[in-house]
Amino acid sequence: MESNANRMQHSGKGFIKPGKTTLSGVSSYSHTALRAGKKPSPILSATSLSKPVNVLAKPALKPSSKIAIQDKAEKKANIRQSPKAQLHKTPTTTKWTLTKEVQFAKLQAHAMSKSPKPQSKTNLLAKADMRFDNTLKSFGIFSKTGCTADKASKINQDAAFYKKNFFQIRNVHLFGVLDGHGDSGHILAEDIKKLIQQNLIGLEEENKKNKGCSLFLQGKEARKNLAVKAFEKTQEEVLSGNIADANKSGSTASLLFLFGKSLLCANVGDSRMILASQTKDQTWTSAVLSKDHKPDSEAESARIKAAGGCVDQYRDLEGKAWGPMRVWKDDHASPGLAMSRSLGDAEAHSVGVTSVPDVVEVEVKRADRAVVLASDGVWEVLSMEKVLKVISGYYKEGNAEKAAEALTKVAAMEWKKRGGEMDDITVIVMFFNNY
Repeated sequence: MESNANRMQHSGKGFIKPGKTTLSGVSSYSHTALRAGKKPSPILSATSLSKPVNVLAKPALKPSSKIAIQDKAEKKANIRQSPKAQLHKTPTTTKWTLTKEVQFAKLQAHAMSKSPKPQSKTNLLAKADMRFDNTLKSFGIFSKTGCTADKASKINQDAAFYKKNFFQIRNVHLFGVLDGHGDSGHILAEDIKKLIQQNLIGLEEENKKNKGCSLFLQGKEARKNLAVKAFEKTQEEVLSGNIADANKSGSTASLLFLFGKSLLCANVGDSRMILASQTKDQTWTSAVLSKDHKPDSEAESARIKAAGGCVDQYRDLEGKAWGPMRVWKDDHASPGLAMSRSLGDAEAHSVGVTSVPDVVEVEVKRADRAVVLASDGVWEVLSMEKVLKVISGYYKEGNAEKAAEALTKVAAMEWKKRGGEMDDITVIVMFFNNY
C-alpha cells in the first residue's frame, strides 16, 4: 500500500486527488458505485415505415421561379445520394427519424445487398455478454503502516488496488490485497500488483486472438484456469526478472472479482476474504471465501515435507520454540517463512512452498450484504464476529469507506493493547446493491 507521503483518494469519477488523513500513517481510497443513466441513441421510428411510400410522386410546390424549382430538384437528388445527411429531429419527440425518401433508399439498398455471413455462436455469445448488472453499491480501501517492537517506524509492505470494468467488460470489478515480507517485500508487493493484472489481461487477449472469444466469459472452469495461469506466469516473471531480490522476499496475493451476482476469489498466503450476510432476524453471519495457507495445516505440511522441507517454530540457541509454525530447510537456518503459499520466495519454493492459488467462485445471494478482504494485520487480532460488528453499523448508510477506516482503527487499537510490534493493516470493504 502507498506510503504516508503518497496518500491518495480514488474518486468514483475516475480521477485521483489528495485524500484527508485521519490517522498517522494512514492512506485511504474510496469509490461509490453510481448507476450512470443511458443517453438516448439514434433509432429508426417504426411507425414511419407502417405505410407504403410513393417516392415517384412529385411534391406539391407553390408557384415559384425556375431557380426555386431547380433548387428543390437538387435537394431531392441529394437526399438519395446522401441519406445520412437527411436526419432530422422532430420537435415533439427526442427520437431521431428519417425522411420517407431516405427510408425507401435504405430499404432498397438493403434488399439489393447480399445477406451478411452469419457470425459464429461463440462470437455472438461474447458480444451479448460484454456487460453485467452492477451489484457493487460502494467500497472503501484503507491501510495503516505498522511499527516495530521498539515503536520505530517502518515501510508499509502492504499494497491494494481496485480496477473497474476489467477486461473491458462493463461492471467487472477487480480488487486485490498483497502483503509483502522480507527485505524487499514492499517492492515485490507493488511489482506483483502490476504484473498479475498485466498477465490476466494478456491471457484474456491471447485467447480472444486465437479463439475469437473471451476466456473470462466461458464459465467457471475457464475463469479458474485463467486465474491459476496468471499466478503461475507472475511467479515465473518475478523469479526471472531483475525487479527485486525474490530469493528470501515475497508477497501474498488475494484477488476478488465481482461481476453480476458472482464472486471469484483467488488467493495465496494468509490474507483473508469473508462474505457477510444478514438473516431475516437482522443477525449478521459470515462465511470464509479463502483459505489461510499456514504450514501446519495437514495438506500444506505434507507437500512441504515431500519436497524436503520441514515445518517447525523458530528456536533460539537453547532450543526454546516460539512464534508461529514456519517453513525451513533441514538445517533450520532458513528461510523461516510463516506461510505455505506465496509469490517470490525462491528459497522457500525449493522446499515445497507453491504459488498455485486456491480459486473459488460463489453466487451473491439476496441475503448477502458485504465482502471484507484484509491482510493478516486484521485477522491476527480481530475475530470475524468483531469484524462484522464494526462494518454492519455502516451498511444502512452504504458508506463502505467509513467501514474500512473504522475497521482499520479497531485493529490498530487491538495491536496497541497487546504491546510490542504492530503489523501493517490493509482493509477493503465492499457493500452490495443486490436488492
